[in-house]
Amino acid sequence: MADERRRGTGLDPGLLLGTHRRDWYLLLTLWCIRQASTNLLILGLIPPLLVGQLTDDLASQLDTPEELAGALLSPLALIAVAIVLRFAVGVTSLGLAFPLRVNGAFDPAATPARSPAMQAVDRLTLARGRGTLRWSWAVRRTASQRLGRRGTVLDAAGRLLTACLPVSIIAVGIVSAVVAG
Repeated sequence: MADERRRGTGLDPGLLLGTHRRDWYLLLTLWCIRQASTNLLILGLIPPLLVGQLTDDLASQLDTPEELAGALLSPLALIAVAIVLRFAVGVTSLGLAFPLRVNGAFDPAATPARSPAMQAVDRLTLARGRGTLRWSWAVRRTASQRLGRRGTVLDAAGRLLTACLPVSIIAVGIVSAVVAG
């Protein structure tokens, strides 16, 4: 904890983790899925490039849930899967961060002059902030250490997926250059 404060975070990363192994495991697993979905999104550009479907109006082809579902049976399938995975990870991580309480943090319920709706908005805002902080390296490292060998494997997988991101970008660039002739 003192080491983290010396670097300026001012917050013990362990405070952003739940008390159960399940929370630590889910955090690292979701991190891996999050990193994989980013790579999948980028690599998902290759099939539309190869069939000439990568056009300026690509984003408009994925506007609605129906169009996203239809894309699963097209060259846009990898992009659609990546979007669905990223959304699912975001919702799940928010759900995991919502019940966490950080000692000394603002408590919306302690402000009785505010309406219940505004307290709910404050709770959601705080959960989003905690969820974002949980993606930090220090919190993931703490979860990995608490999990032991399983945490080390998940941490290594997450790092590998992160390291693959530039490779994915280069692969799309090469395919794009070859297709362009």
